[in-house]
Amino acid sequence: MFIRKSGEYVQIGDIVNDSKSDYDFHVVLNNQKYRSVNKIALKNHGVVNLAEGDWLNCILGTWDGNVEKL
Repeated sequence: MFIRKSGEYVQIGDIVNDSKSDYDFHVVLNNQKYRSVNKIALKNHGVVNLAEGDWLNCILGTWDGNVEKL
């Protein structure tokens, strides 16, 4: 399951997907705001620049599909 987070809400340690460039998931190493752009450093991927209103898919959790646990 995923949640979309805008740049200011992405935290170090989040696992994110920058679907614009690839379909792999990366751990957030750092998040710094410079003027109106969030620069988010991703492990084994480099830096993603998010302008205001841009977002990343973040892993929220998983679900095995078993409704009996609900």
